Amino acid sequence: MDGREDIGKVAFISPGPPGTSGAVVATELCAALSEHCEIEHLFVNRKNICEESRWEGYPVRNIPFTLGQLRWWQANRKIGRYGLYHYNDKRYLPLVRYGRKPAVLTVHGLAPLRDTETYPESSRRRYRKYFRYLDEVSAVIANSKHTAGDLVETLGVPAEKIEVVYFGVNPDAYKPRDRKKAREELGIPGEAIVILNVGSERKDKNIETMLDVFQRLSKEFDNLHLARIGDREERYTRLMKDAGLAGRIIRPGRSARPSLYYNAADVYLCLDLHASFGMPNLEACLLYTSPSPRDLSTSRMPSSA
Repeated sequence: MDGREDIGKVAFISPGPPGTSGAVVATELCAALSEHCEIEHLFVNRKNICEESRWEGYPVRNIPFTLGQLRWWQANRKIGRYGLYHYNDKRYLPLVRYGRKPAVLTVHGLAPLRDTETYPESSRRRYRKYFRYLDEVSAVIANSKHTAGDLVETLGVPAEKIEVVYFGVNPDAYKPRDRKKAREELGIPGEAIVILNVGSERKDKNIETMLDVFQRLSKEFDNLHLARIGDREERYTRLMKDAGLAGRIIRPGRSARPSLYYNAADVYLCLDLHASFGMPNLEACLLYTSPSPRDLSTSRMPSSA
């Protein structure tokens, strides 16, 4: 029987706006699922974080609510009724208590529960609070065997309830482009040596070590630049200014065209302390190992640590 007749319309509830790995996974998955069932992508996040216009015509419903005060009834009232709710982030599991089920949850990692040296007890308590509704979920999707093992060992989720589904990268979106043109579009000097780092600025992303490495290298290379794509934290903004690095760091925040930065960079650098899957690593490998129209007179080998 066709999926449309089995479960009706599916709500795919996602927190990731354009320019994040979460948004890449969400949009690609929704496109694939739409071939088998009727699906609606709901972008649910705190007010004003992202306007629908930023999705550049992609069909998504923007549902803002006050996440900081946990006013789940606001989101619940706007979401409506569906045959199945697919939560793409654990933060939205409290919605199941309003009857937003049957539910499926995708888990992207449990870093705060595993990395006790990096994350404070308050972070671990918050994570556990989100996951207390796991019993209400029909199935859990883990993005790797590593995450699946963490779910079993840390939260006691029955292994038979977990399905490991690896993420993928769309080769049409992440494909080699001419480096010179990519830099021109982004306003990056053509003669610069560019190190690229992608992701948020959470503690497990090891930003302080990355800045220390960049500062040491910048003393040896006058034209060295660092491109940092992802959410920005104010404490690192101050750190960059105090170290005198602000003028040599390209830090646009979330980017709607992250593949351009991969193409514009000379080296991709990852110093994550904990990663359950590592989507940017996969994106970099796809771009840097594919046949390229760029000028390859300079080695472009991906670098990761």
